[in-house]
Amino acid sequence: MPDNTALTMTTDPAGKVRPAVSATQDLPAHFGTPPAKDNTAAPAAEDKPADKSADATAETKSGDQTATTGDTTQKAETAADTAAAAAADAKPAEDDAAKREAGLKGELTKERNRRRAAEQNATQNSENLTRALKQLEEAMGKNSTLEAKAQAEADPRPLRETFDTPEAYDKALEDWSGRKAVAVAEAKGQTEKAAADKKGREDAQKAESDRLSKAWTDRQAKFAAEHADFEEVAFNDAVAITPAMSAAIIRTENGPEIAYHFGKNPEAAQRIAQIADPMLQAIEIGRLSHQLSAPKARVSRTPAPPSPIGSNAKVETNEEPSMDAYAATHRITKAREDAIKKAGLRH
Repeated sequence: MPDNTALTMTTDPAGKVRPAVSATQDLPAHFGTPPAKDNTAAPAAEDKPADKSADATAETKSGDQTATTGDTTQKAETAADTAAAAAADAKPAEDDAAKREAGLKGELTKERNRRRAAEQNATQNSENLTRALKQLEEAMGKNSTLEAKAQAEADPRPLRETFDTPEAYDKALEDWSGRKAVAVAEAKGQTEKAAADKKGREDAQKAESDRLSKAWTDRQAKFAAEHADFEEVAFNDAVAITPAMSAAIIRTENGPEIAYHFGKNPEAAQRIAQIADPMLQAIEIGRLSHQLSAPKARVSRTPAPPSPIGSNAKVETNEEPSMDAYAATHRITKAREDAIKKAGLRH
């Protein structure tokens, strides 16, 4: 007898109405014997399109998601590439700016160093000129630097605050420094010339001194060979010999004989040494040299003729004038010549 339990209808996923499962069995509840088994797979065929449609929908959604994800990734990669390209383009520009800045700093540093060097060079040239003028003054006397010092005072160092532009000051400073360098070279040249002239004079004096010394030594040795007591007599400390007398004796051909004469006659040497003028002392030495070298006159045994009675005639004699008279005559002559020169009668 069929189950009187009310049939419960339900709708499958495909939308068809089907009987619900019996409460007591797994098969659907039917009145009477269950229908024969139908091997037709229509219901299954009907289910497959639904499954394919769902799968297609899922695949479409998955594809859309994948495409969306791909687009997002591609966009991100494109943005990264664009940023990298922009950064790559910006880097050379930054490098160029850095190079320009470094170059500008380098130029400023060079200009600052050049100006500092110009200031130092000007200071050095000024100090060099001061030293050069001092050396020239020591070599040639104060009068030798008067003109150079006056020029230096008339050409003071430029002051930066008196110029409108740095370039104008730099030019003025360089010109001033150049003038000082030229003045230094001129002062050094004069000093070197003065030193060379001085050395030349000293060398000539030494050569002359050596010549006179050798000549004196030779003459002294020759005279001493004939006068054994020469050194004892001539070099007597009691004999007054001035530097002017000594120089004249050394230069005189018969100087050893004059020295020997003074040793024998110290009063003669004393008389000449008392003459104040060294030149007159040398003249007296020359006169004595002439007297000593003159041949000795033979003494005649014939008596001198008598003088005329009542006659005022001047009697000539062979006597030499005294040294005092010779010196007095020389002084008178020199004074007369000086007076003539002063009056402008002789050039």
